[in-house]
Amino acid sequence: MSTGTIKYETKRIPRLRFAGFSEEWQQKKLGSIFSKQQKRNSENKHECILTNSASRGIVKQSDYFNKDIANRNNLTNYFIVDIDDFIYNPRISKHAPVGPLKRNNLEKGIVSPLYTILKLRKGNSIFFETYFDTNKWHRYMYKIANYGARHDRMNILQNDFLAMPVSFPHILEQQKIAKFLRAIEKLHNNLLREKELLEIYKKGVMQKIFSQEIRFKNNNGREFPEWNEKSMSEIGESFNGLTGKRGEDFGSGESFITYKQIFDDSEINIDKFSLVKISVDEKQNKTQFGDVFFTTSSETPLEVGFASVLLDKNITPYLNSFSFGFRPNSLKECNPYYTRFFFRSSIFRREVVKLAQGSTRYNISKFSFMKIKIRIPSFLEQQKIAEFLTPIDNLINLKQKQIVQTKEWRKGLMQGLFI
Repeated sequence: MSTGTIKYETKRIPRLRFAGFSEEWQQKKLGSIFSKQQKRNSENKHECILTNSASRGIVKQSDYFNKDIANRNNLTNYFIVDIDDFIYNPRISKHAPVGPLKRNNLEKGIVSPLYTILKLRKGNSIFFETYFDTNKWHRYMYKIANYGARHDRMNILQNDFLAMPVSFPHILEQQKIAKFLRAIEKLHNNLLREKELLEIYKKGVMQKIFSQEIRFKNNNGREFPEWNEKSMSEIGESFNGLTGKRGEDFGSGESFITYKQIFDDSEINIDKFSLVKISVDEKQNKTQFGDVFFTTSSETPLEVGFASVLLDKNITPYLNSFSFGFRPNSLKECNPYYTRFFFRSSIFRREVVKLAQGSTRYNISKFSFMKIKIRIPSFLEQQKIAEFLTPIDNLINLKQKQIVQTKEWRKGLMQGLFI
């Protein structure tokens, strides 16, 4: 397949530049920078099967699919991949519209013969690893693709692929860009780790608090009263979400709490409501401050019955039909700033998961749910618990915002640093 002539920027100079570099970038063919590798696992010596994932990069096939897809007794046709080799997967997806091209940072292994293996001849490996995370090379791939075959795969001829024009700056500039972006990546990974450690700490301390292994004292240093055991039906009542709605009713009108808002966080994010049309004569349940919402259905039993609390006093949205609400009889008995943590705790979640029923999709019975018995601390101890856990939660949310901001910052820089 002939690619013809593809016009690119006449001036091969990036929008963002480090001091000391001013010359134009060279343009080389992919095949002059990389050599194609086709060494087969002919003696069946290598058993580490690798997969090129658009979202996770190079991973072990057994880790990615939770099982081996390939037949381990017949791996002789697979390609051998070394550390730092680049692997192109022609399968397209939302995250990789022309297929992912990733560097193997994991270990020596083997990959499907459907993949293309490239070994860097000259240049900085981190520079090119980052370059292939941009969309700078996508336009060429669209030009050479043959869409007459499978729609989920980028069908290209190898000669066309190796003829891809790639910008090639001076090696010192490659190193400068690589070092800078690697520092941002390290910052991003540190934030991920910090968030992970905070979440582990929060989970552990919640387990100890709600099992009463840790107890708080009042402002005078005295013990709080013992916790009372009550069923859910004794401390509040349940109510249904929207009923009788059709597809055309959604998209405009009144705010309603979505399934995802409940599933995603212990507090309803008021910036993410969806809209639904509600006529004047309709009888639909509105929600209010302190209401707790539970998801009723999920694909796995471990994800059923997730809870979230409405903590805004100025709004009264409706509730989606795939969830139900729980309204405490008294906010003095169920402090909303406490319940947002308790109903997400492992102690309460264990009781909910026991109720999950189904085969391909799991549901919980609201009738059985209201029979669940819980132990409730006094209002003042609930306040103490909430005051202790809320700053931890706020710090986790801050780390998440920093993670998103760093990711977007890196993405923007990459677009400016590369041609």
